[in-house]
Amino acid sequence: MRDLIGLIVIVSFLWVVWFFTGGPEREGARGGIFLKPLAPVDSGETYGSLPFSNGDSKKQTNNTISEQTSVDLSLSNSIFISGHTGGKNYVQEYVDVHAENKNTSSVLITGWRIQNKSGFAAEIKNAVAVLLLGQSDSTGPIFLSPGERAYIATGRSPIGSSFKENICSGYLEQFQDFYPPIQKQCPSPLSDINISSETFDKDCVAYINNIERCQAPTDIPKELSATCRSFITTNINHNACVIKNQGTNNFYTGAWRIFLGLDRELWNNSGDTIRLIDSSGGMVDSKSY
Repeated sequence: MRDLIGLIVIVSFLWVVWFFTGGPEREGARGGIFLKPLAPVDSGETYGSLPFSNGDSKKQTNNTISEQTSVDLSLSNSIFISGHTGGKNYVQEYVDVHAENKNTSSVLITGWRIQNKSGFAAEIKNAVAVLLLGQSDSTGPIFLSPGERAYIATGRSPIGSSFKENICSGYLEQFQDFYPPIQKQCPSPLSDINISSETFDKDCVAYINNIERCQAPTDIPKELSATCRSFITTNINHNACVIKNQGTNNFYTGAWRIFLGLDRELWNNSGDTIRLIDSSGGMVDSKSY
């Protein structure tokens, strides 16, 4: 009997020790982080990993998604808002958007949205790459190449479509107003022309040389020869300039004119936040004023 009681005491003592050193959870604890013995016995490095409960495991997954989203957005940050002008009304409102010079490829911005602080947004649609007035030009997606910019106007296009600027676009300013104004950098209508081989008299040459840059004459003097007047009418205008120069290396100016087509102001003149949203709903950039 005394031996039995002693055995019971020993078993009870071992059970108590087992329980307080981990008990049924002891096996799971082996999934933790452990430290190997220090040198010279072992390397002293850690091994193993901490176990996660269901809630912790979910939290870890969400962090991974968040990090991936940040990576995607950082790629889109190569496009940024450099400024905006409110103007006196929605016709003069525009946002200036730039593509970083260090970008390694063009960025598709068709389908992106411009959004104000209250959440109202307008979508960027397709544009014409080579505009010819009076013709039914087909539109296509807008890609901002490294170093290019886009003037995104709130109102409607004065010529009916968004377009990519080129060295002939200054002619469009003659009869329409753009904000900001298109720079007048059209090539001379006499460039690449051998005047001596043409039937131009000195009065014709003098008149052409005095025509304002990017200006299509609307009142040609009758004193000029018929050949001179025909040349001016045929060659000194927007479309003729585009057809003649579109194959040159410096044809494009690196700017797009994009029109959102709204009939109301998009920005609050007293202060607002401009947000540039990509096609997947991620915010590319924002600017408050």
